[in-house]
Amino acid sequence: MASWGRESELLIVAGGTGGEILELGKANPGWRFQGIDPSQPMLDLAKEKIAAAGLTERVALTKGFVEELPTDRVHDAAPVAMVMHFLRDDDGGKLKLLHNIGFHLKSGAPLVLIDMSMVI
Repeated sequence: MASWGRESELLIVAGGTGGEILELGKANPGWRFQGIDPSQPMLDLAKEKIAAAGLTERVALTKGFVEELPTDRVHDAAPVAMVMHFLRDDDGGKLKLLHNIGFHLKSGAPLVLIDMSMVI
């Protein structure tokens, strides 16, 4: 069973401007982060904010997509916030993302999915 405790490494999918890393990093000094996002401008902004918060030593940022990450490194958890509604579902894109995240998590590691829902 994976632990999500004081010394954990989290995979931050679509890390954007670093908001999740900043909030979780400040509150959990033993956590390390692997952030991935396809937008270099977003990652550049995240890098600036992370440096200003003094978290650089605990954060690795990668431009790209989850399926491009090396599979020899697994994480203790993956919060995925406000990402799924950007993906198409008619081509299986949502399921593909979740499946790819699973390859990068330790056995039993939590995937915390936060997203919006619209009722029309």
